[in-house]
Amino acid sequence: MAAAEVDPDFSPGYCLSGCLHLFGGASLANPEVSLELRAALVRKSFVTLREQAYIDVFASAASVEMTAAVMKWDSILAECSHGRRN
Repeated sequence: MAAAEVDPDFSPGYCLSGCLHLFGGASLANPEVSLELRAALVRKSFVTLREQAYIDVFASAASVEMTAAVMKWDSILAECSHGRRN
């Protein structure tokens, strides 16, 4: 959670760190992943729509809902490719 040390309110940092842990083989049972997900979820109502989408992807991946996570990433990428910014 090095990102949290620099900026505790930067929710994408929790998402990136948490997803990297998940992709490295950790699960939601891992204390770091659990803490990062809780930290991101607490900040969800205070961030942009795109950052909320990142949190949703992280939550899906942490819940082992990989199909949902991939579909959400596709949606985020499609919005980015059309020049929409939230």
